[in-house]
Amino acid sequence: MATLHRPFRDFPQRLHGPRIAVLATIAQDRPALSTVAAQRRASVQLQRLRLTHLSRVQLRSRDGAEPFIARVDVAIDHAGRIRAAFDTDRATSDALAGATGTARMIRHVGTNLRKPRASSLRWRLHRVALPTIDRGDIEARGFVRQPEPARLCSIGMDASGRPMLLAPAAASAFVAMRTAAARSGVVLQPVSSFRSIAYQRGLIVRKLKRGDPLDAILRVNAAPGYSEHHSGRAVDIGTPGCAALDEAFEQTPAFAWLQQHAADFGFHLSYPRNNALGVIYEPWHWYFAS
Repeated sequence: MATLHRPFRDFPQRLHGPRIAVLATIAQDRPALSTVAAQRRASVQLQRLRLTHLSRVQLRSRDGAEPFIARVDVAIDHAGRIRAAFDTDRATSDALAGATGTARMIRHVGTNLRKPRASSLRWRLHRVALPTIDRGDIEARGFVRQPEPARLCSIGMDASGRPMLLAPAAASAFVAMRTAAARSGVVLQPVSSFRSIAYQRGLIVRKLKRGDPLDAILRVNAAPGYSEHHSGRAVDIGTPGCAALDEAFEQTPAFAWLQQHAADFGFHLSYPRNNALGVIYEPWHWYFAS
């Protein structure tokens, strides 16, 4: 039985089935999942499967000059074995299973949001009604439009087990910063990371429904389309022993460490006291600008 026995870091390598070769690319190669929604669904599936690595493999025929057959995004375990394939058709799945000899091990996961339930949820989020927000006034205060990223990477989970995602460069920088902090005995825990424009819209509507005035909400939550969280570069940080998203975070060793070292990793505090944007002081909100 052909399996990937070497650790993930030992890629690239090649597998040979009876007629199909699997060429595994290096671990850092970007997966082909094309939309943020697909990447988020893939991240959730990886968490459920207790896997962390998403990579890309190529299937090539062993007949003749090994012509290209397909490119597949796969999840790989700590032993370097393919454990899940994303968005594959039946023929591609059969080719992958035949080449690796791991048909019973491989889970086939779809990230297509055209399934009725997901489409219905997406439609409801996009049709949420909001009071008119003066974009000119928002931009005059200094807010800028924040496009959603093309790709997202996992930075682990929050305290409740929800997957936290950032744009690739920001994710790498945050993981490096968290590791450095841990060496100093400081725990940096993500509380909130990427948020879609649709999610931001729903967040504001929920606060309106409970009776909060719009002006007060917009001092805490940016208008949809203007939140730094949309960019996948902003992360709200907490630490054990301190309530999440609380100004008391300012008094923790984690905040003191961030003040001294966050800039070394490209992060800065977006909303200091009396900031020009008129946003409340948020010692927990850090933005990756590099």
